[in-house]
Amino acid sequence: MKFLLIAVTLLATATLFWFCKHPKYGAGNFPSEQLRWGSGGGFTGRENSFTLFENGQIFKMEGKDLVVEVDKTKAGKAKKLVERADKLELAKMDFQHPSNLYYFLEYQEDDMVQRITWGDPKFPVNEQVKALYDELNALVAK
Repeated sequence: MKFLLIAVTLLATATLFWFCKHPKYGAGNFPSEQLRWGSGGGFTGRENSFTLFENGQIFKMEGKDLVVEVDKTKAGKAKKLVERADKLELAKMDFQHPSNLYYFLEYQEDDMVQRITWGDPKFPVNEQVKALYDELNALVAK
């Protein structure tokens, strides 16, 4: 009887693990929904960006070529950050006020890509957008 109880418990745990497992992405097979953030400009004009997926993977892109996985956060936290971007309606927001140094948030779903940029002190970005940007940066700050 004990053996049967242990076997059923192990089987239930394994099944739960199987269904909760999130896919792992690599360069070239990214999902359709992505949340990107970063900065650029300055003397070199170079742009550095990070991409967060709902499974918690974080990739770094330097310039237009190099894409490497740099970190991971919990899938629940990643999902909440993407949901915050949805609530802020980043996909509908039109805010283009860069300066020599600029910062951006970009939301992509399928073929739709919406990017907001800021940096011009005359046009401050919404505080909630800035807070989301800061929280995303905290994921990769080490």
